[in-house]
Amino acid sequence: MIDVTDTDTLLYSPPSHGDWGIVRVAALVPECHLLFVCPSACGRHGALGALGQGFKDRLSYIYIDRTDIIRGYAEAVKVHVPTLLSMLPRRPKAIMVYVSCLDDLIGTDLKVLCCELKAQHPDIHFRAGHMNPITIDSNAPPALTTQDAMFSFLDVYGSEKRGANLIGNLTSLPSECELYAVLEHCGAAPVRHISDYREFGAFQDMAKSECNLVLSPIASLAARNMERKHGQPHLPLFVSYDLDEIAGDYQRLLTFLRCDGYDFTPHIDRARREIDRAREIIGDTPIAVSGVLKTYGLAAALLRYGFNVVSVMSDDIIPPDKAAYEGLCACGVGLRNYLPQHPKNISLRSECPESIAVGFEAAYITGSRRIVNANGDHGMFGYDGVCRFMWQLAAAYQSESDLAELMDEYGVVV
Repeated sequence: MIDVTDTDTLLYSPPSHGDWGIVRVAALVPECHLLFVCPSACGRHGALGALGQGFKDRLSYIYIDRTDIIRGYAEAVKVHVPTLLSMLPRRPKAIMVYVSCLDDLIGTDLKVLCCELKAQHPDIHFRAGHMNPITIDSNAPPALTTQDAMFSFLDVYGSEKRGANLIGNLTSLPSECELYAVLEHCGAAPVRHISDYREFGAFQDMAKSECNLVLSPIASLAARNMERKHGQPHLPLFVSYDLDEIAGDYQRLLTFLRCDGYDFTPHIDRARREIDRAREIIGDTPIAVSGVLKTYGLAAALLRYGFNVVSVMSDDIIPPDKAAYEGLCACGVGLRNYLPQHPKNISLRSECPESIAVGFEAAYITGSRRIVNANGDHGMFGYDGVCRFMWQLAAAYQSESDLAELMDEYGVVV
């Protein structure tokens, strides 16, 4: 592994660096309004993102000033919430009260505030959220605490539970994914995902599930708290494109569900056929990898399948991806390893325009117009996910895309 950019520097935030913003993620809770309590400068970023993504009607702000910072603003929130409710076209079933990183210094007791708001408005559920990017490198970054707050809206259900929740993935899996058949075979149906619901009352069905399958680490905190609150055991099943790793994950799932077995042969054969087909189409075309949860894992899998991976773009080595990173370092394949937020990348742009770029950051750095829109692993899981990725890889080789248009369509929030 060859490090092209060192990490001891100021960081550059390229337009390709981003994913779903907090507003879009929290808005997955149906009939929920988001109220941000923050200085006006802190609100612009989220407001612009919400405007671009069509969530402006789900978002409101209480802007605080120096006096509020000194005196606190809990009382102001209680005063302004009735005004907000009078202005909304429909009374929400839930409100998420978000504070900015300033509150880490002010120390508002948000739990008490939400309880007091609930007492004033008994028909509305209130939860607190933190928009504090200073905690990104901590054990409780905004992505984790937002998921936790979202699923804390679920009320406790009775003892008779059935089915499984998929949490952490921001979009539901396609119906063709074999995971549904596996869960049905093991008696773990129905399968529930937050994006399936348009009403807050129906969303409560997720408390009826027997277990949670965690498809991304961002839901790990929520899964632990849901296990304590609802008695729902959870199993991490992070998205992978490695056939051997997928087989191991499914074996863990069968054990977790106390299921005797399942014949995966047709799914494995299908995935292998799509790998062979994509490799035949692409040949030795160089590939740059970014955007997915386990970038090093994807790079390692593609190399084993015979693809010509030349570079990896990743901000960090997350624990689920560490083994793959160490394996790539040990085998001496000579991959170029980029830190996407390094300012040197401005001068490195367009250095490999003939490559296939997996993810927006790879496309931005390489200058390639052969782009696989794989950001966030959306819609990907298991052997079906491998097939879909291979379809996208072949399609990217055969036709060019405009990066700016793809980013606008995806709704990137930098």
